[in-house]
Amino acid sequence: MLALVGFITIRRDDFQMSLVLEEESETIVAEIAESKGDTLVESYRARVLTLCALYVAQGIPWGFITVTFLTYLAAEGVAAKDLALLLTLGTLPWSLKFVWGPVIDRFQYRPMGRRRPWILIAQSGMIIVLTLITFFVGPDSDFLFIALMFLVYNIFTSLQDVSTDALAVDVLKAHELESVNSYMFTSKIVGGMIGGAGLGTIINFTGIKGALLIQIPILIAIMMIPLFMRERPGEKLFPWSEDEQYTFTEDEVKNQNFNEILVKVKIAFSLKSARLGIVLSLFLSLSYFLVPILPLLFIRELGWNEVQFNATKGGLILILTMAAYIIGGIFGRRFGGKSVIIYATIAGALITALWGLTEPWWDNGAYMVTIWSVRTVVFAMVSINIFSLMMRITWSEVGGTQFTAYMAMMNLSAIIGYQLTAPLADRFDYPTLFLIAAVLESLIILAALFIDPDETRRALGDESVNIANGLD
Repeated sequence: MLALVGFITIRRDDFQMSLVLEEESETIVAEIAESKGDTLVESYRARVLTLCALYVAQGIPWGFITVTFLTYLAAEGVAAKDLALLLTLGTLPWSLKFVWGPVIDRFQYRPMGRRRPWILIAQSGMIIVLTLITFFVGPDSDFLFIALMFLVYNIFTSLQDVSTDALAVDVLKAHELESVNSYMFTSKIVGGMIGGAGLGTIINFTGIKGALLIQIPILIAIMMIPLFMRERPGEKLFPWSEDEQYTFTEDEVKNQNFNEILVKVKIAFSLKSARLGIVLSLFLSLSYFLVPILPLLFIRELGWNEVQFNATKGGLILILTMAAYIIGGIFGRRFGGKSVIIYATIAGALITALWGLTEPWWDNGAYMVTIWSVRTVVFAMVSINIFSLMMRITWSEVGGTQFTAYMAMMNLSAIIGYQLTAPLADRFDYPTLFLIAAVLESLIILAALFIDPDETRRALGDESVNIANGLD
């Protein structure tokens, strides 16, 4: 793999490694200063503020359910099988969110924007369901009913996730993908910290109902941003608003039917880069079998206690992941996302292999934390640039469907990785497991190698990107 990367480096132009779509920083600063409009396609600040706020809104319920609410139920004596049921129902909508893609591409109310109405519907649903939950949750509540309520809650949350990703595909300029994606995913972690650590602390003073009620004004405040923000000039803020000067053509107002969407999806995936995006998404998380392995290694074999491990994973590692998203976005827009993916992957695979080859040093806590931290930073940079690359090769005409397909494949990759844990752990020792992970991680290079980041826009054009870039 090292030899392959060396060959790629020599033949950079043949593999689109020199393609950097980032504009000079002075140009971007000038663009921000000269922004004349306040819609998403006109204003960089509006794009960043809106997308990041929406990702915070997605992170809060994720952190609340997986940390705060789960801990509360465990303290109340809820059985492990019931906790597993809650997590299953809570994550089910996220596993099936690819269903939303064709729906939001099919049904649109263009006078208010392509994606904004769906975002407002999703956020309204989240607020309404959360309000209803506060009336029923309590020590004597029927657990199955509460779990089903959280299922409905996460249906709306996953709808917002799909709609927000489609909005990002529509309005972000080519040179903004890496940097803004890093801001978005960092915002989601911030939301997770609010829902987990923040509400987990507050619940000690307010109880579970107080922790639920506090989320409602937060979500309402975040909802104000898309409520009073328009995607493009001439769009209405509300259905009853007076028509703007801009008049939508019949083609713009007319919704696509599912047959038209299917045809466009086939066109989108007729491109080699789009198909390889599926392969890359499937390869991304195959090494996730290490996730359940690490606590076994640290706690059972190396003698760490749970407090030490949780403080490292939930504190230092989480903070480093946030920082790596930002750094990865900066590197991606400076050197090209594909270059960062390939070079960071080979570096990360070597670090993982080194981890497996240095077993005599594992008793040194400082060494273990250091190599874990460095590996985390490197692969966080890989991940954020893969997200950006998938967005770059997505055709915005079916942005909801195509990009969600990539996200679904990434979820499937993680599931495959988790399912590899038992068969691999039963057959190999810890050092060998790290070496296997390094081999699987290096497959990312093969998948990314032949992806042309600019193929979709070059071959199919992109109406929304043209609008976002101020083109006719």
